[in-house]
Amino acid sequence: MALAGQRVQLGVYFLEEHPLTDYSQRLIDTQLQLTHGIGVADAGEPSAAELDVFFNSMGTDNDQFGLTLPTLGLTPGASSIDLLALDMYHGITEGYAMIRSAADGGIQKTERVLARIRRDNVSTPIINFPINQLED
Repeated sequence: MALAGQRVQLGVYFLEEHPLTDYSQRLIDTQLQLTHGIGVADAGEPSAAELDVFFNSMGTDNDQFGLTLPTLGLTPGASSIDLLALDMYHGITEGYAMIRSAADGGIQKTERVLARIRRDNVSTPIINFPINQLED
């Protein structure tokens, strides 16, 4: 909140090279602007602080199993019809951020951020309904 209307240098880091680095950086940049009015400065541009975001883990898993019936090309856009299927999506993100003030060099660390999503849905030809949904 103290940085609202100011610009920060943004760094996004994973434990190892990760294909989601650019995506994560762009998402955090946009969220900072939308939520707090904080702009992200280009490299070498003056800024009020450095914001470094460290991801300890990030991952998703998507799976489906059950009984399906092939459409044999009779239904456009679908290769099969679910007679009784379980669709599962699980995601997790864990990390924290550190903010270094450009004015006095002071460092603040956020609490660990943990976001989990779990969505399990049952699908039939007539109805789809959730059996388990968790978001925190």
